[in-house]
Amino acid sequence: MADNMPVGSIINYAGPITSSTTITLDTQGWLICDGSQYSTTDFAELFAAIGYAHGGSGALFNVPDLRGMFVRGVNGDARKLGRPVDPDTDSRTAPAAGGNSGNAVGSVQAYATAKPNADYDSDSAGDHAHSADHLPDSNHKAYAGSVGRVGAKWNSSSSVKTKQAGLHSHTITGGGDSETRPANMAQYFLIKFKTLS
Repeated sequence: MADNMPVGSIINYAGPITSSTTITLDTQGWLICDGSQYSTTDFAELFAAIGYAHGGSGALFNVPDLRGMFVRGVNGDARKLGRPVDPDTDSRTAPAAGGNSGNAVGSVQAYATAKPNADYDSDSAGDHAHSADHLPDSNHKAYAGSVGRVGAKWNSSSSVKTKQAGLHSHTITGGGDSETRPANMAQYFLIKFKTLS
């Protein structure tokens, strides 16, 4: 791992992490981004770079907790105006007590699902029936076996409309997955905490 990366830089690590791996990462100047707290004096270089952006106070500060997270670029900073690609920056919350919220590095967002750009249409599947008015014509015949009683003959040329169902809604109770996500690959995130001499 090159030492020309500034303290506070984050990289992906594609291997498994064990106790022996952690020791090696530590000697090379890297920590796992798991939200752990560290001493502001023992890890002074990293604290100078990220401060309490990811949580902490006093003598302890947090590294980012990127377990299971996707990373998103900060929508804007002091040098440039924000872009309209993160419309909910004001509702971004702190990752841990003492961390940044709003349009700032370290802030987080919960799950969300946007309204579709195009309307969904339901299909015509489903076994159901609609009631229709009985429209007789002027022809009457006695019911078979019941002299003197009359019945209406169906007029096939009549224009028949089903009754209106009225204003109502349908609830979708099935389908869907446990979250909305793009195709992805799990890896560790590491943060550089010191400059090697």
